[in-house]
Amino acid sequence: MAKHAVDYAREKMPLDSSPDEVHEFIEALPEHADAEIRRLGVQEKPEFSREELKRWLEENRGRVNYGSSADKPKIFGLGLSRTGTRSLTAGLQVLGFDCSHYPIDEDTYTELSNAQYDLTLLKYHDGLTDITTIPCYKQLDKQYPGSKFILTVRDKEGWLGSCARHYFNRPAFKLTEGPGQEVHMNMRRFLRAAVYGCYNFDRHRFSDVYDDHVRAVMDYFKDRPGDLLVIDICSGEGFEKLAPFLDRPVPTEVFPHKGAVLSRRMKEEAEKKAAAVA
Repeated sequence: MAKHAVDYAREKMPLDSSPDEVHEFIEALPEHADAEIRRLGVQEKPEFSREELKRWLEENRGRVNYGSSADKPKIFGLGLSRTGTRSLTAGLQVLGFDCSHYPIDEDTYTELSNAQYDLTLLKYHDGLTDITTIPCYKQLDKQYPGSKFILTVRDKEGWLGSCARHYFNRPAFKLTEGPGQEVHMNMRRFLRAAVYGCYNFDRHRFSDVYDDHVRAVMDYFKDRPGDLLVIDICSGEGFEKLAPFLDRPVPTEVFPHKGAVLSRRMKEEAEKKAAAVA
């Protein structure tokens, strides 16, 4: 809803709007909000009282701890895209670490592209995952001492196939509609160039980058094994490795696996059913 509000404001108030037009738009925001909520068919939730908040916090004490907190280390996922980074982000959320997966906001793009590593985003989040961290994980390590790093790995052939499919309809250059999409495309080009040295998928190039990246991370942390976790989420590893690394109890709920591991399980189930019918 917040993203929709930003897009709505950008659409209604172009960059060349006069100060008077901006002032009038701000004054009319309540009316804009009411009309847009009705158009979207959004149902207002009942008011959330302070007593309900206190009760919720008591019930979830020690289990959920979202947002930036001094008693938690920053978490940086060092896995390349398509190595289970979304699942890692979801698993971290369950453990109480609110990490941002592949942020595409203007502040983060501007800061990273100008080699500024005291990120605004990390004032409100516990960490970052996906390739956002890869060009600068050494600098982030110095900027946020005591951080924990998680390298997601995957069978390389499976990873290359996933990358080929992922990149198929995601060009590095296309016409954009509005500032938000332009920032997204700028971030996409910046990270692809910084991580892979190219804009589009190339099997040989990606294969070399995968090997070089894993080797470089392992070498960088070779004398600090307590700061790096290597985990193969796509093959089924989950909370049994992730939770102890972050000094959290292993949750009773199932790890939020996606992608390859789910595809494999579905295939196994289908094979079992076919065998049973036969």
